[in-house]
Amino acid sequence: MIRSELVQILSHQSLGLDRSQVDHAMKALFAFIGEKLGQGKRIEVRGFGCFSVRRRAPKTSRNPKTGELVSTELRYLTHFKPGKALKEAVNQAYQAEQEKST
Repeated sequence: MIRSELVQILSHQSLGLDRSQVDHAMKALFAFIGEKLGQGKRIEVRGFGCFSVRRRAPKTSRNPKTGELVSTELRYLTHFKPGKALKEAVNQAYQAEQEKST
């Protein structure tokens, strides 16, 4: 599912919000999450999950084609850990789908 499909679904399910309002709210939410993660903050949404930043140290590896040594730079990566309620919902939905197909 892409963002525009999600916006359309949420606008149909929302109470009195049109598509542009939902789109604006989603853009603001994603911008907020990006801003806080850029500051090194952790964002926890109970029942959904936790967004955090992980540090990947620089390392030296080899190019398998040429054998040349290549070094990577220090990186910061976004990490998402799903919450218990989200895990359970996904497992229940997946199991129900599997039971329907058999």
